[in-house]
Order: sequence, then structure tokens, then C-alpha cells
Amino acid sequence: TKTGVVGGVLAAWDSPEELFLEAAAASIPLEFNLAQNYPNPFNARTEIDFALKEAGYTTLKIYNLKGQEVKTLLEAEMLPGKHRTIWEGKDNSDRPASSGIYFYGLTCGESYADVKRMVLLK
Repeated sequence: TKTGVVGGVLAAWDSPEELFLEAAAASIPLEFNLAQNYPNPFNARTEIDFALKEAGYTTLKIYNLKGQEVKTLLEAEMLPGKHRTIWEGKDNSDRPASSGIYFYGLTCGESYADVKRMVLLK
């Protein structure tokens, strides 16, 4: 039996396959999370990090103050784990979005939904 740290957790394993399973389990978040975008406020682009604790059909969309969809950043089946996407400050027609307050919303199946606020400055 070998021991070591896998994903910040002390683990023991007898074979490479067990090590792989330990590493995979250690990398799956225990909770869903939608982080605050960075930077915020932003000019040309911003990063949005999120964590999924389970697989599911996931969407990440940008909305204006009127609740109208501005941009779909993600619409796909996603595996659990930590993820990052970037918004380049453009709408679904690839036109630059106006300066102002926007909201970004993440959903994963019927298990999770959250919304955060961000500011685009030009």
C-alpha cells in the first residue's frame, strides 16, 4: 500500500487505478458554486468561475437590467468539477455590449440556480 496527498487529501492506494479514482473523487466539489466574476468592474473581458458537484445540463447566460438575454456563454451537458468561462463583453450577435450593470445566471439541471451582478465599463 502506498500513501500520498491527492487533491489536498491524504490517500492510500494499492494500484494506479485506485490512485486515479482517489484523484477523481478529490477533484469533485462538494457544493455548487457560482463565483463573482473577475475583474469586476471590467472593460473588455471578464472571467466567471463555477463549480458543479454533479453532472447535468448547464447554462450560463448574461442578462441586462430589463432581464433580457444578452449572451449565452454556455449551454451543454457538463461533468462535475471546477470550470471557467470568459465573457468578451459582446452580445449573441457579436456586437459590443453597452456600459452598465449586467447579471449572469448559472443553472445546472433542476438542482442549482444562482445569479450574480457585474459591471461593464468602457
